[in-house]
This record gives sequence, C-alpha cells and structure tokens, in this order.
Amino acid sequence: MSITPELVEVLPAHKFDEASLLSWLQEAIPGFGTRLDVRQFQGGQSNPT
Repeated sequence: MSITPELVEVLPAHKFDEASLLSWLQEAIPGFGTRLDVRQFQGGQSNPT
C-alpha cells in the first residue's frame, strides 16, 4: 500500500469551470502562467473529525 495519495481526473460530480479559475488566477497572481492541471485525491475524507 502506498502512503502517497493517488490523484485522478476530477469526477463528473465535482467538475467546475477550469477556464474561469485559470483566468482568475492569471489576474490575481502576476506571472501565474497559461496552464492549470486540476486533479483530485482518490477516496478519503475531507473532514474526518
């Protein structure tokens, strides 16, 4: 078993407008760049408390 979480393509239920996020990041962070690679962790819990 790997201790490194697996990253996968964003599941359909969690998809969002990546182009809008990229545009916002480019405006908010000088020199951000032109590429955004969005992935999500496979499985797990967001707040196990």
